[in-house]
Amino acid sequence: MLRSRRAHFWRKVPYCVPKAAAFAALCRAAGLPARLAFADVTNHLATPRTLELMGGGIFAWHGYAEVLLGGRWVKVSPTFDAPLCKRMGVKALEFDGASDAHLQPFDADGRAFMSYDRIHGIFHDVPARFLAVEMPRLYPRAHAAIRAGEFANG
Repeated sequence: MLRSRRAHFWRKVPYCVPKAAAFAALCRAAGLPARLAFADVTNHLATPRTLELMGGGIFAWHGYAEVLLGGRWVKVSPTFDAPLCKRMGVKALEFDGASDAHLQPFDADGRAFMSYDRIHGIFHDVPARFLAVEMPRLYPRAHAAIRAGEFANG
């Protein structure tokens, strides 16, 4: 039963870690060196429901990816797809293969949107065991809502 709830959750909620892991895996499958990175970020425009479930605007252990292109590690955050960006009033990140594409600092009205507050570092793979313990500790309300199948796009 829990597996089906988790599977349902991943289809409904735009969660950064599996998106970053999928991006890195696709890069690697295409022969491009890629790795994962994690940071605490502030989402200044999160919905009230999301802020309530998360206990505030700091989102710990936000996952993004880095891919080696032209001898440089380029940062990429595949979390916010075009439909989500449109709903949130921010421009979708454009990845040109040369520049970092991991942060939208402002929305279309010039309001603060995202900021990277603390970098946790670079990882070859998702630190799954660590996150499985850390996320319920940091976000007990969100964890309970996820387990109950009630957390879907806050």
